[in-house]
Amino acid sequence: MTSTTPAPSTPAPPGPRFVVLADDLTSAAEAAGHLADTGRAASVVLDLDDPSATDGDSWPCVDLDSRHLPPDEAALRHRRATTRLLMPARSHPLGVYKTMDSSLRGNWPAELAAVMRASGRAVAVVAPACPAYGRHTVGGHQYAGGVPVHRGPAGRDPVGPVTDSSVLAPLSGAGLRVTVVAPTADALAATLAPALASPAPPAGGTAPGRALVVDAATGEDLDRIAAAVAGHLGEVVLCGSPGLWEAVVPPGPGRSPSPNPAPASVAESVAASVAGSVAASVAGAGAAPVAGSAGRALVLVGSRHPTTREQLDRLGKDGVPVLATTDLAGRPDPAGHLTRLLDTHSAVALTTPEALADGPEAAARHLRELASLGAACARALPGLGLVLSGGDTAREVCEVLGAPALHAVGTLAPGIPLGVLSGARPHPVISKAGGFGDPETLIAAVAALTRRTA
Repeated sequence: MTSTTPAPSTPAPPGPRFVVLADDLTSAAEAAGHLADTGRAASVVLDLDDPSATDGDSWPCVDLDSRHLPPDEAALRHRRATTRLLMPARSHPLGVYKTMDSSLRGNWPAELAAVMRASGRAVAVVAPACPAYGRHTVGGHQYAGGVPVHRGPAGRDPVGPVTDSSVLAPLSGAGLRVTVVAPTADALAATLAPALASPAPPAGGTAPGRALVVDAATGEDLDRIAAAVAGHLGEVVLCGSPGLWEAVVPPGPGRSPSPNPAPASVAESVAASVAGSVAASVAGAGAAPVAGSAGRALVLVGSRHPTTREQLDRLGKDGVPVLATTDLAGRPDPAGHLTRLLDTHSAVALTTPEALADGPEAAARHLRELASLGAACARALPGLGLVLSGGDTAREVCEVLGAPALHAVGTLAPGIPLGVLSGARPHPVISKAGGFGDPETLIAAVAALTRRTA
């Protein structure tokens, strides 16, 4: 499955092209959404075996769906993807961006080491900070809201809990030589130059690479990192969250940076700016325009992150019905119940249970049920807008729907992309990582997808 942004109306901004390798769908969509904001054509690739996956001039943002795999299998997927995507560009090196979760979840160390070996690049610059959402890197350790990430929600993840806030230890465990770097121009230059002066190993080799972990607490820190690597994008692998990506790939001429997260007081202005893009993108996907995404939205939440749960609470207080999958247990037609609710409400939210006693197996079962009910509603209601919270949620819904394309439109806020699932019946989609957004984000997302444009 491939998703491509509509062709920009102005020439693409100058600069090197990238391939983006992600471990879940929200990360790939975040990257593609930012590219759409900057006027660059991008594609979200869900299946590298699709012959059209890497065709054309778009920047591929690949979801390898590897966050919950064993590390060796996750590394193998990244090695194969790197080899396939870089092979056609040997004479014109591409930038390589390996996404990582800003709370350190997943197999990112093993994946990064595999990408480095497959690309023949001996140096990685690692900067997981995302200041827009309070993710800071200090002394090689990761913090969220001032708390070490393993002591926050990431440490209680039901599938892959984070056990340490160190960015360094897992990289060392993946066989990389690690150095912590201060986010100053002098420190970056003094560290990066000698690291790059060492001979690069051949692609596919086993020589240990070097990871430069750069502290960052502000957008200015990330801008200095981007400036330091600007002349070396064909030589290094960059590894980070949306914060570094937005610094490395700035807006083109005449374009503004992504908007800040929208509070409730400006939800309507966000809706106004987004709704026209949705309608245009739906039309560009080859289907009849859907006025204001039919004026309805279904919010599907598989994330248990406290940030999302607070957003759900605010959404409910704003008048949107919020149900758990367990609330529908025993009903003869649970999907029909949801579609009937959407006959009388502009938005409905469906979530997995907040507390699960049975561990990862129960979480997976509830996620499949969530996706199945959401897909049934989407099939019954043409043009239904979808808000998907959690990378696993987004992937599961896309797979159940069998959507052939996801056209990136832009971002609602940093790290919160907007697109359109295309096909016979297009569906506007906003996706978000569980820990991203402010308390009013789901309200703003619903407003963006339910505002009528005709």
